[in-house]
Amino acid sequence: MTVDVLTLLCIIGAAQLFVMAVVFSPSHSLSQRFFAAFAANLGVIIAGSTLMDSVPQLSRTHVPFNYLVGPLLFLFVRATLTGEAGRHAWMHAIPAAACAVALAASHPSRMLLLVALVIQGGAYLFLMFRMLMLHDRADRTLWIAAWTFAAIWIGAAARLTGAISPRVIPSLLACGAVLVTGALLRGRLAERRYVRSTLTDERAGSMLRKLLEHIEREKPYLDPELSLDALAQQLAIPSKHLSQIINQQLGRNFNDWINTWRIEEVKRRLIDRKSSHLSIVAIGEAAGFRSKSTFNSAFRKETSMTPSAYRRRRPD
Repeated sequence: MTVDVLTLLCIIGAAQLFVMAVVFSPSHSLSQRFFAAFAANLGVIIAGSTLMDSVPQLSRTHVPFNYLVGPLLFLFVRATLTGEAGRHAWMHAIPAAACAVALAASHPSRMLLLVALVIQGGAYLFLMFRMLMLHDRADRTLWIAAWTFAAIWIGAAARLTGAISPRVIPSLLACGAVLVTGALLRGRLAERRYVRSTLTDERAGSMLRKLLEHIEREKPYLDPELSLDALAQQLAIPSKHLSQIINQQLGRNFNDWINTWRIEEVKRRLIDRKSSHLSIVAIGEAAGFRSKSTFNSAFRKETSMTPSAYRRRRPD
């Protein structure tokens, strides 16, 4: 019964991945094209792992694709955050090509292939989390993708010790497929308003860097009257493109995103001794909030606590 359930899960996961590959591949977005490649690659792995026992001719044909999971997911994350894949993106396919050559020329042991895969996966896991932490306002979908890959990597590492069955790995991949593609599909449906946008990934990446530099240097969010049009005018970019960047690249609407910066300013001042003489309401107003209710609501949403509770954390 367990085997039947796992097989069904793998078939559903593989089918969903192939559908997602078809959905995302026509996109003009570089990041979504990388995701389409990632989805198709993962679908091949799951299908091959599931069918190799019943179709011996397919045995190990899917193995080289394992070495593309980390690279394609990493390139998807990088393209989403920066709008580019890097000058030598093709080099990420070298391990997969080397594996294919090794399988054609000899019969390396499964344990050797698994050890190499775990080492490679660990390296890409480190690179992904490092990149996401450097972009602390990254879309939550990217974090879902990274943590899903982490779970798959842990499963592969556990396989080295024999702690789990080989059948669990494709099942983990299938579950990951459901999580990541579901999150991305919701994002894709939300982005339909930008289907005719002329904004390319390269321009979006450049504008995003310009936006973040301006926000950190000039702190325009301290102005309670700040609007999307006003910020776009400061940056000398079209307001529709600014809205698209904030929605797609940062995963927030304009007001929520600006409020996250204001909350960070409030948090800094609440624990700063130089601001100890100021009331919480005064600090909120100085950070750009126009009303006490909006301030309290935004603060609780971001920190899951009240401003007064946060202030009590200040060291004496």
